[in-house]
Amino acid sequence: MKQLRSIVLLFSLLYVSLDGKHERNLEQTFAMIKSHAVAKGHEDAILNMITEAGFVIIAIKKMLIPSHLIKELYPKYKKHAWFSEFVRNMTQHPSIALILEKKDAVKQWDEFKRVVRTVYAINRRYSAVHGSDTVNDAQREMRIFFPELRKKR
Repeated sequence: MKQLRSIVLLFSLLYVSLDGKHERNLEQTFAMIKSHAVAKGHEDAILNMITEAGFVIIAIKKMLIPSHLIKELYPKYKKHAWFSEFVRNMTQHPSIALILEKKDAVKQWDEFKRVVRTVYAINRRYSAVHGSDTVNDAQREMRIFFPELRKKR
């Protein structure tokens, strides 16, 4: 994973520097490989699935997510009885936050994450990956997990 992360970071820097030469209608979205999938050792296989599906990994960060970020990521679930347990489980192991790029990335990731979930989900709540539902959600979620990339999204 460490070697892949270095390669992706290097590629991302080169890719961004060549910005004027890639398709202008590409879109970025936020994705996450959730903690339980990482804990089970599925991160490399999922990353391979992502790149084989044509997504370009623009940014990647493996991190132990603090509970306040989980709550910020999933505000609509805060009032559910199961949410405290979900937050506890999401903060026990590192997750992998990603910015992905592809034409119609939000829609493409929404469709593709179902494939990943079919292979790696434990159940509906523990679905192996997260993805933004809308372009606005993608922008908000990228700002939450990649504040260092604070350009207007």
